[in-house]
Amino acid sequence: MRPLPSTRPGWALPLFLVGLAGLVASGCGAGTSTPKATSPSSTSPEVEAAPGAATLPRIVACGGSRVLRPSSFVISCADANTALTKIDWRSWGPRGATATATYMFNDCTPTCVAGHDHADPATVTLSDPEHTAHGVEFATLKVTYATSATASKRFSFALITS
Repeated sequence: MRPLPSTRPGWALPLFLVGLAGLVASGCGAGTSTPKATSPSSTSPEVEAAPGAATLPRIVACGGSRVLRPSSFVISCADANTALTKIDWRSWGPRGATATATYMFNDCTPTCVAGHDHADPATVTLSDPEHTAHGVEFATLKVTYATSATASKRFSFALITS
């Protein structure tokens, strides 16, 4: 009887990686046109009690759900190496949203697996609401963060791509 490929030396890791890649791809809302930005386990969408909350723009989570004022937000769905945690929303309106948060990222040095996690204070801005087939969604995420080594850094991330 021949052993299964997964029991042969040298096969276990490649098979595991192929399976892991499949899980990651299926868990990130494949088939939608919007890059995802939160992990299902780290997002806690809040229900807006104010009148008109149903028309406020949302952002799209890694699993594809549309969320309002998440308490955390994964920016890089495939590997969760970049995220916002402890988000404190100062405002969330029809044209934009602002918050303070902790910007978490893996420096991938020397590799992403062996990299170091960092947590820096950040300001967050959501802007450019767009009407989509699923409702109004913010199209742009801007993060400004300060590290102990530099004054401040900034980046923008497109939440909606055509």
